[in-house]
Amino acid sequence: MDPKQAIGPVKSRVRAARYKPENSLVVSSKTIGTNLVFDLTTQNVSRSGMLLSWENGTPIPFIESTILELTIDPQSLFLEKPLSCLGKVVRKQKNKKDGQSHPDVTFGITIVQIDDQDLGHWESCVENLASRTAPLVTQDPGPGKKALRFLKQA
Repeated sequence: MDPKQAIGPVKSRVRAARYKPENSLVVSSKTIGTNLVFDLTTQNVSRSGMLLSWENGTPIPFIESTILELTIDPQSLFLEKPLSCLGKVVRKQKNKKDGQSHPDVTFGITIVQIDDQDLGHWESCVENLASRTAPLVTQDPGPGKKALRFLKQA
């Protein structure tokens, strides 16, 4: 058989729809076993994770693959109760804007462990956002390139 004609499974990653909350949620974040907490804010959320930002300017010790203890909305300002889970940093990006002395940092976080009750509350939160806003769709065009666009809801 000609290898050019061989058909095999295609590996593709299906990404969960992402939604930008009207009001950013605070997410208290710390590495496992430490008491040093960083309050990050959500840029967007999905069923499987969130994009968090840190605009303080002080160094933050999270690198890719760091496992974090997360408390979503610790003051219960927007959710019925704080939600706890473990997340993994899958992406870290520094964003320096004109006139800034220090870069903002964003972290792509995947939820890796969450109890059933908190999962139900989180899914309700994301479904509520989905019913009110158009999803942000991210495409992975390769290293160093960004593609974020709004899609019309079907």
